[in-house]
Amino acid sequence: MLASWLSSWLPEWVTDEGNESTGSHHTGIGHTELQQDGRLQSEAFQELGFLKADKSWRDVAGRQVLLVSARKFPASKVLDLEDLYKYIHVTVSSIDGPYAVVWLHTCATYYDNCPSISWLWSTYARLPERFKTNLEVLHIVHCDATLWAATLGLSTTIPDLWHKISWISRIEFLEDHLDKRSRIWAAMPEYVFKHDSELEDEPLTDYGIMAVPREASGLEASVPDARF
Repeated sequence: MLASWLSSWLPEWVTDEGNESTGSHHTGIGHTELQQDGRLQSEAFQELGFLKADKSWRDVAGRQVLLVSARKFPASKVLDLEDLYKYIHVTVSSIDGPYAVVWLHTCATYYDNCPSISWLWSTYARLPERFKTNLEVLHIVHCDATLWAATLGLSTTIPDLWHKISWISRIEFLEDHLDKRSRIWAAMPEYVFKHDSELEDEPLTDYGIMAVPREASGLEASVPDARF
């Protein structure tokens, strides 16, 4: 029942599994643009910067931290999803012992930055068991409604992962989980902090309410206005 509800609520392309059959997105950008001068696909993925790991990045519990910048993932380009899985596997393999993931969803959109929800969950399922066991917490920063609805399905499909999710609405709350001296802060994109400061001026954004500019609302100055 939950799966059918999500399918009806989410945009059509969110539940589309067509990408799995072809293994790529088709928007006119070929593999050669990601493999210039004979570079390996994994090296091209590394240059995109959407997935990073550094042994010096630690949280307050001493766990190594894996950083995901969802906006930097070019899902609209032609990508070999099997090569992408191999890159994720190699990156996670570089982590020893328990680890945490910080998923920066800032300014990311499903259409531009995700192959498909089914691919994400199947990729997680394919990872060796020790990687899934060693993942102790997944911090999702600046989550939007689409990602929230998609992850809601995990409560029944992958409950172990669902219980590891920590929702972070502001960067300042992430400070409760990451060592403030960690160099991971310097590795976070500047747009994350800029977006965070913009949210401070729109406190109701966390509840799905966006303010309408007063001059555009046509309402009297004394009347508060909001758009859902």
